[in-house]
Amino acid sequence: MFGLLALPGCDSADNSNRDNLTSIDSTSSMCHPDTLQKWSVWAMRTDDGLWENAAGHDVRLRLIRTYGGEDMIDPPFYKANAIHLSGDTLFVSDQAQEALICMDLDGSVLWKYGEEGEGPGHFTYIGFLDTGSDWIAVCDTYGECVEILNRSGELQTIIPVSNPLDVIALSDTTVAVLSKAEQGGNVHVYTLPDSLMFSFGRPSWTHYGTRSNMDLSGFLLGDSIVVMSRFCNQAFFFDMSTRTVSEDFAKNYPTEYQTTHDGVAWTVTGQPFLGPESTLCVSLPAFNSRGEFRVSNTPFEEYAPVTIVDRYDLQGNYLDSFCIPIPGGGDCFYSQEYGLFVGQYVTGMIYRFEVI
Repeated sequence: MFGLLALPGCDSADNSNRDNLTSIDSTSSMCHPDTLQKWSVWAMRTDDGLWENAAGHDVRLRLIRTYGGEDMIDPPFYKANAIHLSGDTLFVSDQAQEALICMDLDGSVLWKYGEEGEGPGHFTYIGFLDTGSDWIAVCDTYGECVEILNRSGELQTIIPVSNPLDVIALSDTTVAVLSKAEQGGNVHVYTLPDSLMFSFGRPSWTHYGTRSNMDLSGFLLGDSIVVMSRFCNQAFFFDMSTRTVSEDFAKNYPTEYQTTHDGVAWTVTGQPFLGPESTLCVSLPAFNSRGEFRVSNTPFEEYAPVTIVDRYDLQGNYLDSFCIPIPGGGDCFYSQEYGLFVGQYVTGMIYRFEVI
């Protein structure tokens, strides 16, 4: 079963000159092509992807910069719970500081908002965020609200929501908040500043828990929101126009994962995002070098040398999988202009790749 996993490892990167203001020569950081190919083949073995044997769809990455990380004396952030790019501005939800960090792409901090605690300007597990043309919305997951800031990092209003897990900009005047704990469904649509319009959608999740520090995540795709649970091998389209939920379209994962009476015990998906070639991408959690989902006590050095991303078309048909040449990558964000940003939770680092 795991014959493919006797893989050549990634070369270690030369970190002697690494900082958040200097571009990185990626030649010492990329995995051997055989490593990437073998892990991609392993990831695709459970489904027949529409692009598996098609030419011209390879994703090649060149590392051009890193942000943060334990090698820095004074890193701008420590634990990137979520990353979001708006134009050329990078936002990071830093769990360690319980703060939202606003940076330019050179790594300079423009402003910082928030600290640990309760009440406005304080967070109890800062979470996902999204932006409109003149505002930023960020989840206070256990603080039971979504805070709306202006582009200068000043609080404008607060939307009370029970256990908000993700917030998605629908327009410059409306947002959708994902929550299992709030009444009426999993998707809750608000008109800014704080008026609830409607709630809908409650699919049969295999993980039955209603509260968590992280669970549901999604993004807007046309008239629908793609919604996934980090604890389930499931994915759904929540149609905003008809207020209906599609059938589950997630592919089967290439290995087994542990379950409890409440569903899956460990995360099995990352946040969905729109990737290269306008594909629906889903990053998978860390595997160990034997091709098993890692658990909380797995040492970082035993992680597989790659992060796997599954790709679907916009109708939910599985296309293929590709590998990012770093272990333990988590939240991802792709910009056609600025590249692929990947957070690495264990090291507190964000990697930025050019897609070539």
